[in-house]
Amino acid sequence: VDADFPITSQSVTLPVELTSFSVENSDGGFRLIWNVMDEVNVLGYEVQKSLNGKSFEPIEFIHATQNNLEAKQYSFVDENTGPENAFYRLRIVDTDGSEELSGVVKAVASVPQDFQLANPYPNPFNNGTRIEYQLPQAGEINLSIFNTNGQFIKTLSQDYVSSPGHYYAQWDGTNDFGTAVSTGMYMVVLRAEGFRQVKKVIYTK
Repeated sequence: VDADFPITSQSVTLPVELTSFSVENSDGGFRLIWNVMDEVNVLGYEVQKSLNGKSFEPIEFIHATQNNLEAKQYSFVDENTGPENAFYRLRIVDTDGSEELSGVVKAVASVPQDFQLANPYPNPFNNGTRIEYQLPQAGEINLSIFNTNGQFIKTLSQDYVSSPGHYYAQWDGTNDFGTAVSTGMYMVVLRAEGFRQVKKVIYTK
């Protein structure tokens, strides 16, 4: 966790007190946590992200609890992360359109200690499933789908990865030709630098 950036605001003062804003590593990415008090006429919190600490883009909007005078905690997990660090800030929006920005917090990507292929999620699936994996070092990787007879179905990723870190791929239930596969069980296979791991996934229509 790296939250050395101070909490700052623009000249507009909104009827809410942002008491803390931090970021931590989570199993699924980076978890943002912020605490507020005296939420009066606050519409919500736009989460903004940057990879260089300068150019920010909105990635999520969290609606506020209207007219809450008690302490309140919000959280959001950014699952779209890679091996690089990331910067986050909040755009706090009032119901009358007024807004202000929080300070910036920096999320430091953790380096995995070993190779690992996570269970696909959702599983079973019909529209698409997310397949996460982690690499402790740079090197060639291959992430592919096979049927239960060992026949090749589709390559999801085949590349030289230059940095260790956490990665993911999506499978939409099609083969390498873009044709939907049959309902049933399939094998997700990760190969990397002498490592091999298999996970089962079920596709339904």
